[in-house]
Order: sequence, then structure tokens, then C-alpha cells
Amino acid sequence: MSRAVLGDAQAGLERLNQYRARHQAVRLAWSQPLVQAAQGWANYLVAQGCGLERSDAEGVGQTLVVQYFNDGTPDSEVQPSLMAAADAWYSTQVRRLCHALSC
Repeated sequence: MSRAVLGDAQAGLERLNQYRARHQAVRLAWSQPLVQAAQGWANYLVAQGCGLERSDAEGVGQTLVVQYFNDGTPDSEVQPSLMAAADAWYSTQVRRLCHALSC
């Protein structure tokens, strides 16, 4: 893993833990075996031409995120961001809660 990707991963994990702390949820820790399993599943979905779907892995939470760029950026230059994924995940959770509570 490159230094830039590793830095984003650590920052993204910290962002997730900050969001979780707002709700007294336990902190998450980085797991390289989970990263490898998730990447393997993502590679499988791409190879199959599938959309997003959860794997049948048991005992782990799964958050599926897709980044879309419509600005002409070539795919080879797109760098996924765990920070952006964490922010998107949390904003989705807040919208769901507000909808349920009629905010």
C-alpha cells in the first residue's frame, strides 16, 4: 500500500471512529485481512460486471461505497478516498435518522 493510500486509510478510519464516538459506538481497528477480503470481493464484482452487493461474509459489517466522477477525469487518475467514503456514509446515516424522526 502506498504511503498516500495508507495515510488516507488511517485518516479515514479516524474519521469513522469520530463519527462512531458521537453515538458511543466502539472504535474500529484496521484489519489487513479484512482489507484483503474486501478488495477481493470488489475485484470479483468488477470481473462479473455486477453492481454493488454484499458478500456472504459473516461476523463483519459491510458498507458499500461507489465514487462517480463526471468531470472527465480518466479512471487511471481517480484516487478513492476513505475520508470521502466515511463522510458519505455518515451523511447517509444522518439523513436516514432525520427521515425516521421526521426532522
